[in-house]
Amino acid sequence: MLIPLVPAAVIALALIVAQPDLGQTVSLGIILLALLWYAGLPLRVFATSLLAVFMAGAALAMSAGYRSDRVRSWMNPENDPMDTGYQARQAKFALAHGGIFGDGLGQGVAKWNYLPNAHNDFIFAIIGEELGFVGAFGLLVLFGLFAYTGMRIARRSADPFLRLLTATTTMWVLGQAFINIGYVIGILPVTGIQLPLISAGGTSTAATLFMIGIMANAARHEPEAVAALRAGRDDKVNRFLRLPLPEPYVPSRLESFRDRKRVRPGDGHPAAGPGGGHRRLRPGPAGRRARGRDRGGACRPRRRPAGSGGPHGRGNAGPRCAPGRHLGAAGPRGERAQLSGARGDGRRGGGDAARQPHDHRRRHPRARPAVRNRLSAEGFGRQIHRHRPALHGGRPGAVQPSPGRADGPAGLAGLDGVNAVAGDMPGDREAALTRALASVRSRLAAAAEAAGRNVAEIELLPVTKFFPATDVAILSRLGCRAVGESRDQEASAKVAEVARLAKASGQAGLAGLRWHMVGHIQRNKARSVARWAHTAHSVDSVRLVGALDRGVSAARAEGRRAEPLHVYVEVSLDGDASRGGVDVSTPRAVDQVCEQVAASKHLELVGLMGIPPLDWDADEAFARLRSEHRRVLESHPGAVGLSAGMTNDFEIAVKHGSTCVRVGTALLGPRPLPSPY
Repeated sequence: MLIPLVPAAVIALALIVAQPDLGQTVSLGIILLALLWYAGLPLRVFATSLLAVFMAGAALAMSAGYRSDRVRSWMNPENDPMDTGYQARQAKFALAHGGIFGDGLGQGVAKWNYLPNAHNDFIFAIIGEELGFVGAFGLLVLFGLFAYTGMRIARRSADPFLRLLTATTTMWVLGQAFINIGYVIGILPVTGIQLPLISAGGTSTAATLFMIGIMANAARHEPEAVAALRAGRDDKVNRFLRLPLPEPYVPSRLESFRDRKRVRPGDGHPAAGPGGGHRRLRPGPAGRRARGRDRGGACRPRRRPAGSGGPHGRGNAGPRCAPGRHLGAAGPRGERAQLSGARGDGRRGGGDAARQPHDHRRRHPRARPAVRNRLSAEGFGRQIHRHRPALHGGRPGAVQPSPGRADGPAGLAGLDGVNAVAGDMPGDREAALTRALASVRSRLAAAAEAAGRNVAEIELLPVTKFFPATDVAILSRLGCRAVGESRDQEASAKVAEVARLAKASGQAGLAGLRWHMVGHIQRNKARSVARWAHTAHSVDSVRLVGALDRGVSAARAEGRRAEPLHVYVEVSLDGDASRGGVDVSTPRAVDQVCEQVAASKHLELVGLMGIPPLDWDADEAFARLRSEHRRVLESHPGAVGLSAGMTNDFEIAVKHGSTCVRVGTALLGPRPLPSPY
């Protein structure tokens, strides 16, 4: 983006400076800097560019007579009070005359030939004179609300173009307002920039209103807004104007490819950290050096002699290993090779381990070489008849391959913004889910019997993250009355899709389905979560409790829910703040959050939720969680719920009193790539 943008902007700015028009130059400079900042220009490069802009501005300010006069009058307004410093002095007189409450609307005298350009450049001085400090401060508050709204829309937009356009427009309007108010009160030299939406001027106002209209359109295309409007929750204005329903944003193939090259989605485990566990695809240089030192004498790939690796002379002769060692063996960082495959496969110069069968959703299972281009796999210039190397023995296969590898999990298959499941036709999918649900229920019944408990008191919660609404409908037909989601954006769209499926199919169970939020909840998403969630499992702070309470109150006022939000307070067993949860070693903090939930008007305390740390024994972790739950029950007898246990450990959790087990992989299979929503 820098190559076409920066040269074109420099040429445009140079032409405007030659006019000369300092005000328009500053406006375009604000737009350019805001665009570069929000587009993610590195801070060092941005700071250097900003310094260069200031130096160029200083040079331009002193290069022409009228510009240098303005700078000198700003620095010493008393030198020429009747000429270059006249406007600045009169503006300050008007502001001082207004006082706290002003002279009254329309009662100011500065606009009657005392203050030139009072209707546009110095309109803020007239506002201060007639409405006083209160009116001027109120105007600043309005611009602050505009800034908050614009950046909120930009932050929540899924479309990168709308995100950049909204953020740039917001910064453009705020930059103009800052400069205008700055030279009126005397902290900046006079530049002739008008106050947006306030100063007289048809062209400027029309352009600003046009950009605000685009911002409003971006707000209608937020994922939550799309889900609400497509679910039929539109207002009278939309129906009166017959506005078309916004379509969910679907990234292009090139965008999806760039995103996958940039990050690799986590599997949702809390150890992945907030926000889904994104991490770098490849380690940095220091990490690679450290990894090399850790391996010591571990296996390294050895090149084949030319001509021995197939018709193209490529391939590996296998690893060069120390006696008794191979890439899958235990040792320093040996677990990495066991989980994700040998180093090098799926990247440059991949080895034999990458050529494992891959059941693609639209092609027959066959070997995929690690060195193939990812874009060709997505359909860009794919060579159908090119040579495919045969399978070779050698390195052990990956137990948990990454989504970016050729033998990794299945890719995307869109269903209105959520993923389909590779290889399953509708009938096959229902049969597979029926078998999986029966198996999990059998495991749950056996665990309850071993613990001497009634299986009916334990809720089985399928976690449908990254799976389509059709799977939710199938689970509902099979008797599941609740499902769990971990991302608000995906869940909002999926709730709307399930509502459409229920309306189209007449499936009564879908209408009464309870949705649980089992993932981390950000405070800015609390209002959205309150609209669709029946239960929240990960509440871990007093501030989040307040945000959810306000969100449920608003949802009730809008008629979107009638019942309170059920809340599990999440506790952290190891005190790692990055994974969420209230530290269980500080009982007072746990009690404070529980008391806040119990005192909230629109929330209901259900119990506690906890997840064993990765390096802990599950039995020890759940025992500690049960002990904390018993302590909380002493002060909150109604908080009998204990949300604990997932696919690999829910039998142990049941032994320690879990009343809700969250099961995803054992029911729905390995998770596909994340949805763009």
